[in-house]
Amino acid sequence: MEKEIKIAQTSFPRSGSTILCNVLYGLFSPSLPVIFSSRPNRNRLIYKSHMPKDRLNLSVLDNEEYDIFMIMSERDRKYPDEFRSHEKVLIFPYEDLVAKDQYCPHSEHSLEWVVSNIYEKSISFLPSCLFTRKSEMIKNALRRINDMNKLHEEIKDKPFTFRDEFYHLHGSHRGMYHFILDSVSNQTKL
Repeated sequence: MEKEIKIAQTSFPRSGSTILCNVLYGLFSPSLPVIFSSRPNRNRLIYKSHMPKDRLNLSVLDNEEYDIFMIMSERDRKYPDEFRSHEKVLIFPYEDLVAKDQYCPHSEHSLEWVVSNIYEKSISFLPSCLFTRKSEMIKNALRRINDMNKLHEEIKDKPFTFRDEFYHLHGSHRGMYHFILDSVSNQTKL
């Protein structure tokens, strides 16, 4: 009997994980809110978690019930080689998640490129049964990110304690979700 497929979007904080997670949701589950959990959810394909440095391991992939694929984002803190070489781990460098916009004018990538790149790398990594029509999946992901960015504009001046439950965005913390700043020296650290 084949195991049910799950995607664990798990990364260190401040690595572009919110954009990565929401693009994945846009591709595969565009109308569902992000679930933040350390374990797979029976009713969802994707779940998000942050990986504390002191618990950095691949044990999440050893699951008797689910066939788990780990998709990660990486910025300053690098993952060990065993993550890079594992067949069920896909790591996106932060630079590939950053789109050129008002917050990051020096990026080389458009939002369309970011979403298409995540799609292309995912289709080469995840089981093909998860994929439907490419154009529809990319359109859904772009819509989700554009809607997320509109919400960002509405909450960017709210306190960090304000959290949107759908996208998992925080107020006053654009570096977590809006294609991120080149410099975070004046940002609140997690």
